[in-house]
Amino acid sequence: MYDFKMTARLRTNIMKQRPIFEQKNFSFRREEKEGYISVRSTNLPRLQELFLNRTTQNILKKCNGSNTVEQIIRIISDMYPDIQRQVIANDVVKNLSVLSRFQLIEWKERNPFMKKLCVAFEGNKEFELLDEGDIREIITFIKANTKNVRFLNVMSRFEPYYDELFIRDVLFNFTEDFFAVRENGEIKGIATLKYTTNLDSTVCSLGLLIAQAGYEESLLTGIVEYSGGTCNRAMVKIKVQLPEKDCDAKAEFIENLQTHGFIKENISLGEFQGGNVCNYCFFYEKEGSKAC
Repeated sequence: MYDFKMTARLRTNIMKQRPIFEQKNFSFRREEKEGYISVRSTNLPRLQELFLNRTTQNILKKCNGSNTVEQIIRIISDMYPDIQRQVIANDVVKNLSVLSRFQLIEWKERNPFMKKLCVAFEGNKEFELLDEGDIREIITFIKANTKNVRFLNVMSRFEPYYDELFIRDVLFNFTEDFFAVRENGEIKGIATLKYTTNLDSTVCSLGLLIAQAGYEESLLTGIVEYSGGTCNRAMVKIKVQLPEKDCDAKAEFIENLQTHGFIKENISLGEFQGGNVCNYCFFYEKEGSKAC
């Protein structure tokens, strides 16, 4: 049985939300064996077929814009009386997460899987979780601050962060979150957290950190104190991967990581282009850290 480990924030927010499914969200639909159907998303045409089982199809049928998630769980539970209610609840939320990621359902009020966070701290500074409405501002800042890149994940390339479609995709697929530090409303630094598409994973990775002088520390403070409250899954740790050959040049950045509670967990041998990778990790003390 798959156990979808929701954070307390998601568990609270999602139950009163009303998902909406419309046939127009399928650009393609075909009956398959054993009650499965294969479909394609109208909104994400580059994706290959998705295979939906009977349970997922039953959930979709109840996403009419009137039923809340709580009501859908109750309806599906009545259809499968021999299965524990919590198992049904986990399965419904897991399915809604996947269906949202592939834009097969919409939400009447707001998508509960799209997080929002804005925290005032350190005078006029704010630590904020950015969303699709901030994409152009994200790109403008990144293009204007290429000389201020403090960190880039070893598995990432910088150029895609210039691309609006790339940023939109990772936001809607819930594979990368963008955080910013603002001062007097102006972005001074951006950091991202990358999530694996494996819903069992409880580890996220620092993707990009780009900051003007004096704002790297504020970004790291925001990440360790508040990012746990935005995760839909119960994250255990944040991983920062640095090629061992670059560690001397990154000594100041590593010192800043350690000041903010990151520890050197291990060295992965031959992990990247034949070279070793040093893994620095921050462990969330409890679910959600300082959830907001």
